[in-house]
Amino acid sequence: MSDSTGVTSVDNTTLVEVIQKLSAFKNVDPDVIDSFINDATAAVKSYGLPDAVLSTAVRLYACHTLLIQATNSEFQTETMGSLSHTRFDWSKGNDPYWLEFQRLLDQYGLNRSRGRAWTVD
Repeated sequence: MSDSTGVTSVDNTTLVEVIQKLSAFKNVDPDVIDSFINDATAAVKSYGLPDAVLSTAVRLYACHTLLIQATNSEFQTETMGSLSHTRFDWSKGNDPYWLEFQRLLDQYGLNRSRGRAWTVD
């Protein structure tokens, strides 16, 4: 497993194009997506994932944060009289991008929410 600390950048242009192809983000301004990719890159690098999966991890994390931003809400359904408004609450653990990011961390034993395990030889 290689160390991702030597990685200085992720190909933002390619990631922006890939993310814009997803139906949830097709109408999002490329500059906004680029900004979220930059934030995701900084966050993901702190996990120490190998270079081979860094781009995937950044994409998943950026999509997760874009989705949270787009659907930020403290309610699922709000009703007032005959009017009803529903938004999905991704904090309930149903965010597919976050779940896949967590699976990737689990694969490398880097999921901080579940603790870390290591051996000393």
